[in-house]
Amino acid sequence: MIRVVLDTNVVVSALLQPLGPPVQVLLLALDGGVQLCVSDPIFAEHEEVIRRP
Repeated sequence: MIRVVLDTNVVVSALLQPLGPPVQVLLLALDGGVQLCVSDPIFAEHEEVIRRP
């Protein structure tokens, strides 16, 4: 299985633009098409950026 690490910009773009390529990549990971690999620091960055006003 292919392993991927999603950059924070891809995650945020997927949330802001639900019809673009970033959301397709995120959905592929969430549906199990690829294995999403996330370290604690990357997850913390995703969470911090998503919580920004």
